[in-house]
Amino acid sequence: MTRNARYAGLIGLLLPLIALAQDASAPAPPAVTAEPELPAIVQVTGVGTLVDYAAVGRLLGAVEGVRRVDVTEADGVTVTFRVLVRGGSAVLDRALESASQLVRSEASGGRLVYEYRH
Repeated sequence: MTRNARYAGLIGLLLPLIALAQDASAPAPPAVTAEPELPAIVQVTGVGTLVDYAAVGRLLGAVEGVRRVDVTEADGVTVTFRVLVRGGSAVLDRALESASQLVRSEASGGRLVYEYRH
């Protein structure tokens, strides 16, 4: 084994220990009571192309507290998403009020319904 290989091996062993030591010396973040992550069902009309689909997915995913966006149904120009968001559908609805591309249409059976305008 060459000298450089030994140094590389030693550094590879020491780096995780150094990282642990730095983490241990950092103060613990204050405990925050977070809202639970809850699913929100969001139905969006006006999604005519793959570009529209991607844009709507990005808009939903960009909302603070959103952890996951999944498509549950696509039918013509209407796409239904299941969005896992901290605080649930009420929080998501408030956050999307400022999104000019998604205009609130109505609520239907516990779903948030929007029209996509591009």
